[in-house]
Order: sequence, then C-alpha cells, then structure tokens
Amino acid sequence: AGEIFSGRSLVPVLRAAQRLSARFIERPIRVTTYGALPAPELERIREAGLTSFVDVRPRVPFAELFGQLQAAHALLAVVGDHMLYSTPYKVYGYMAAGRPILGLAPRGASLFGLLSESGAGVCVEPGDVDAIERALEKMVVSPAGESASARVERYRWSNLALQYRM
Repeated sequence: AGEIFSGRSLVPVLRAAQRLSARFIERPIRVTTYGALPAPELERIREAGLTSFVDVRPRVPFAELFGQLQAAHALLAVVGDHMLYSTPYKVYGYMAAGRPILGLAPRGASLFGLLSESGAGVCVEPGDVDAIERALEKMVVSPAGESASARVERYRWSNLALQYRM
C-alpha cells in the first residue's frame, strides 16, 4: 500500500526477494502492491528482470486492505528524502496490523528510530540490497520471537489517545 514515485523504488526489495527465492526454493518470495505502479517503475522492474517477484493488484477499500495487511508475512514502508523528520501515517496502520515492517529510508530518517524502539520492524537504507535480504530472511523465511502485534500494542490509535487525555 502506498505510492512509488521518483526517489522510491521496489527494485532493491525485488532483488533481495530474487536472492532469497534462489536460496530458499521451498519459500518463494513475492512483493504484492495494491494500486498501479508508475510506468517508469514498471520499466525499471522489467529491465532488471524482476517481474516474476511482484504482483500488482488494484486498489481496494481500506477495510479490505487492512485484512490483506494482517495476512501478509511482512509489510514494506518506503520513504524518500523528503520524510527525514516525520513518519507516514500508513506505518501506524501497519503497526496496528501486527505484521513485521521493513522500512526503507535514507540514513537518519525518523522511521529508523520508530521501528527500532517499537520492535515493529527494521529500517535499512533503500539501496542496501544485502541489508534488505537479511531483514526479509529474518521476517519471512525464519521468523521467531514475540509477535509484532504484541510489541506494538501501545501504538494503536486508541492507546495513543489515552496518553493525551485530560
């Protein structure tokens, strides 16, 4: 869920998925998106030979999308250089879904701290395919430990609101 535009790309994630799929043949990895990808991004994916690792689906209503998020093995949040000091709202929705989050953001972006502090996931730099592969392997191929939903319960909107009531 979200938008892919200039400065953001799925190609590094798809390269990591390709590597993992080669190493773990019994556990193929695909990236599912909801909403059309821009033509330049589709072209980058085609040129890289990665089309078999992405499934582009049409947009769906939020209630249906939330169910899809809860069923996913991991969720992807990609932020660009313009979001160093803020976090996209969708990340809180991802946290509420209780699935591990792979964040891709420029070094120093606030998303690094949020995912680390909350235990909801891990954030790496967008071009670091090795780090993306390691993170996806931990999240998707060999997940272990406490569920993401248990770690992020305090970030649900209802619980955040309780912190600020008068």
